[in-house]
Amino acid sequence: MVTTFKSTVQIGPVEIGDRWPAPIVAEIGGNHGGRLELALQMIDAAQGAGARAVKFQIYDPASFLSKDSAYYSELAAEQLKPAQWPAVWSHAQEKGLICLASVFDFVSLEIVARLDCPAVKIASGDLNNFPLLEAAADLNRPIILSSGAGEQDEVDQALDFLAHLGVEQLILMQCTALYPCPDDEVNLSVISTWRKRYGLPIGFSDHSPGVEIPLGALSLGASLVEKHFTTDRALPGGDNAMSCLPSELAFLVHGAERLAFARGRAEKHPTAGERPIRPAIRRSIVAARPVKAGETLSCENLALKRPGLGLAPAEYYRLLGRTASMDLAEDEPFTWEKVV
Repeated sequence: MVTTFKSTVQIGPVEIGDRWPAPIVAEIGGNHGGRLELALQMIDAAQGAGARAVKFQIYDPASFLSKDSAYYSELAAEQLKPAQWPAVWSHAQEKGLICLASVFDFVSLEIVARLDCPAVKIASGDLNNFPLLEAAADLNRPIILSSGAGEQDEVDQALDFLAHLGVEQLILMQCTALYPCPDDEVNLSVISTWRKRYGLPIGFSDHSPGVEIPLGALSLGASLVEKHFTTDRALPGGDNAMSCLPSELAFLVHGAERLAFARGRAEKHPTAGERPIRPAIRRSIVAARPVKAGETLSCENLALKRPGLGLAPAEYYRLLGRTASMDLAEDEPFTWEKVV
């Protein structure tokens, strides 16, 4: 497929892609239960745990859900009022955090536009909602696209559609739309597949218990990680019961920072720290005992010992049957000048 997507995405002051540490997004979602004060407290806790960004879910219940939906009343009660969102954004910015939002309808897109949100998140359920994707593209800012419950051809179709709209900055999120998600349905391998297939930043939206799974995603090259976050799992509503606590988020942030250094390069070479110790840990082909000039070399008079100052053990079979060109003392390394 032909795409217009860039390999790096700029969200606020943060560059996202293979060359930079993956930001951790504390997904507060609707865990605040529609209470502004709690939403602000959760922002404070996320900042204290080291998150780079926080994310909420913004929706207009009447636009998002049929009134016959079993979730209508519950989700409507968990939503902040439109007039409250500026206070949320201002507070996050005062704390030095990027504030993001998942949008679910045209009303919430307008709210995000007024808030000058630096990116737009499209939730898994709207992977094939082309009118919403087109409206999001019209905002001319990066799109974060989730893929839970999606088929591969649906992902291809969504990316083709956005590419034809001229979208350049896109982060595609591997996600499994289960809350919580069992380990055997996380499917982290998709991250590696998509990195090769699309050449754009691949993120991971995590619904699994604990923080081990997102650390695995980071090791496979995830460029962005969202983790559901709360200050108390006993809080009603939202996704509080399956969200991580501040101490767990801090562990994830620390792990992400370490993995950013640990991933290194795709090619295998000695590291700067290894180069000085290579001779000490490698072996040389040496004289197993004193060897006279003209003596035929065999397994009886050759040995493999550290340090690696002479011919490498890989040359062992090339030496067998050759002749020493000079006398060698016991443990003296062989070089090609010493054999004929």
